[in-house]
Amino acid sequence: MNPTLLRNIYKKYKIKKKKFRWFKEIESQDLAKQATELAKAKREIAKAKRDGFRIIYIDETMFTRKTLSDLEWSNSKDNMRVALKRLDEPTLALLAGIS
Repeated sequence: MNPTLLRNIYKKYKIKKKKFRWFKEIESQDLAKQATELAKAKREIAKAKRDGFRIIYIDETMFTRKTLSDLEWSNSKDNMRVALKRLDEPTLALLAGIS
């Protein structure tokens, strides 16, 4: 099958090339577990301060690049969806700290 024939079949059945609609899946969150972990982290920070440790606050940011095409063929009135968490692409992380 050549590209011209395939394009004609797509045209006959109203299949168009469309952009992907990216979305993030929200993981279910256990609020009780989060509250427990937050309380534990606060206790550990307070203990470290009492023991004379200097607290350094850090944050990170991620730089990613899209390596996939964002166009694909789909039926009329039907958009493609891709789950971002299912993509495995290389990333660059930046870590910054301040005391």
